[in-house]
Amino acid sequence: ARLNKITACESNFNPNAYNPKDTDGRPKFGLLQFDKNTFTGEDIWDWHEQLEIGTQMMAKGQWNKWPTCSKI
Repeated sequence: ARLNKITACESNFNPNAYNPKDTDGRPKFGLLQFDKNTFTGEDIWDWHEQLEIGTQMMAKGQWNKWPTCSKI
């Protein structure tokens, strides 16, 4: 349920969502709005990879990646 809320908040479930300049000044990509420093997969536009990496990060308690949306 929390993953759904964060995904809705970050990208409105759009795997092609792109924010050229997020609050930290860096561009963000995809469902969970990864930046190129945080995304550890091979294809930042692959929604399967985005969800797998995102859920792994969440399972490790790394909610700070989504500071606004994780508080919803």
